Amino acid sequence: MKFKNKFKKILFFIVLYILSVVALTTFLEIPGTMKMYVEIVNSDVNGFQVFYAQKEQEFTEKNSSRDEYEASRKKMKLDFLIDSNVDRIRFDLGEHPGKIEISSIYFKPFFKKNHLSISLVANEVGNEISNIKKNDDYIEIVTKGPDPFIYFPLTTELREQNMIDNKKFKTLICNFVGLLISSVLFILLVKRRIIISFYVDIFSNRRLIFNLAKNDFKTKYAGSYLGFMWGYVQPIVTILVYWFVFQVGLKVMPADENIPFAIWFISGLIPWFFFADSLSNATNSFIEYSFLVKKVVFKISILPIVKILSSLFVHCVFLIFLYIVYLSYGNSFHVYNIQLIYYSFCTILLVVGISYFTSAIVVFFKDLGQIISIIIQVGMWLTPIMWSEKIISDRYNWIFKINPMYYVVQGYRDSLFYKAWFYENIYLTLWFWFFTIMMFLLGVFIFKKLKPHFADVL
Repeated sequence: MKFKNKFKKILFFIVLYILSVVALTTFLEIPGTMKMYVEIVNSDVNGFQVFYAQKEQEFTEKNSSRDEYEASRKKMKLDFLIDSNVDRIRFDLGEHPGKIEISSIYFKPFFKKNHLSISLVANEVGNEISNIKKNDDYIEIVTKGPDPFIYFPLTTELREQNMIDNKKFKTLICNFVGLLISSVLFILLVKRRIIISFYVDIFSNRRLIFNLAKNDFKTKYAGSYLGFMWGYVQPIVTILVYWFVFQVGLKVMPADENIPFAIWFISGLIPWFFFADSLSNATNSFIEYSFLVKKVVFKISILPIVKILSSLFVHCVFLIFLYIVYLSYGNSFHVYNIQLIYYSFCTILLVVGISYFTSAIVVFFKDLGQIISIIIQVGMWLTPIMWSEKIISDRYNWIFKINPMYYVVQGYRDSLFYKAWFYENIYLTLWFWFFTIMMFLLGVFIFKKLKPHFADVL
C-alpha cells in the first residue's frame, strides 16, 4: 500500500514536470538575451557602451550595456548583454578622444560563437571618428570627440543564427524552470495540511489580526506628543537626509537622465523601508508578545502577520505620498501604476516567508535579532536604491539580481517610469516567486517544529 502511494506521488511529479515544461515552452514568450564580446588589443579609453534597438526604435539608456577596459592590460575581452532579436547596434567608444585597436567582435547566445565581420565598420568615418585603419589582425580606430561611436546593422543571417542558438538556451531554461515549478508544487501537495491549516488560521482570525495590528500601531508611539505621527516623521526625515546627501552633495544621477533623481530615489527607498520595518518587527513578535505565546488557546501563528500589517499602515500612506510626488513632477496616471499594488503584495509575502523562519529561531538564538539588523543595513546598500545598476559591469549584475528586493525595487520603477509589466522580466519574476515560496515552506516548517518549545524558553 505504501509502495502504491509512493508510486502515485512519483507519477504525479513526472506528469507535473512535463506539463510545466510544455506550458513554459508553448505559452511563455521569454525575451532572449545573448552576449556580445569585443576583443581589444589596446586602448587609450576605458569606458565602452553598447546600445541596441529593433526596427524603428530609438537607442535608449535602458537598452544598453556597459563594460570597462582596464588600462593596465593590453589584450582584454569585454562583454555586453543585449537582446537577441535586435537588428541595430551602436558601439560607443569612450568619452574622450583616443585610439582603440579591436581584433574581433562576436556574439555568443549559447556555446557557439557567431562572428561579426569587422569590415562592416572599416569604412565608417564620422560620428566623431577621424580615421579607421584595417590591419592584418585588427582594426585601428582613432576618435576625435567626446561621444564617438560605431553604428552597424546585424545581417539577417547572423540574426537568425543567434535566434536559433538562443532557442536552444530557452529550451534548457524552460526545462530547468519547469523542474523548479513542479518541485515546489509537489512540496505544496505533500505538505498541503500545513499550508491549508496556516491559511485557515489567518482567515478565521482576520478580525483579531486587524484589531491587534491597530493596537500595536497605536501603542508603539503611546506616551509621545506626536503619537503615531512619529511613524511617518522619521522615514520622511531619513528620505530628506539621503536626498540631500546624494543629489545635492554627491550629485548622483539615475540611470535615465530624463527621470528626476528625487522620485527615482524615493520609489526605491519606500518599499525598502516597508521591508526592513516589517521584517524587524515580525522577527521579534514572539518575544514582544511572550505573554500571548504562553497562552495555550491563543493562535500565536498570527503574531508575525500582526506586525507586518502594522507596518503596512505606514507603507500605504507612503504609497500615497510617493504617487503625489510622482504627479507633482508632471507625470500622469497610466495603467502600469496599478502594479504598485502587486509589488507591495510581493513584499508582504516575502516578509511573511522570511519572518516565520527568523521569528521562530530568534526565540532560541537572541543574537539573530542583531544579525537581522546588520543584514538589513547592508542589504539597503547592496540593493540599487541610491545607485544605478548601470555602474556595475553586466558580468556582476546577477549578484545583485538574486536579491529578491531587487525585483521589488525595480518593479516600483517599472510601474512608474519604464512602463513595463511584471511578466516582461520573466526570469526575475520566476526567481522571486520560487525564492518566496521556498522561504515560506521553510519558515512554516521550522515554526511548526519549534512552536511547542516556545513557552519553555520565553
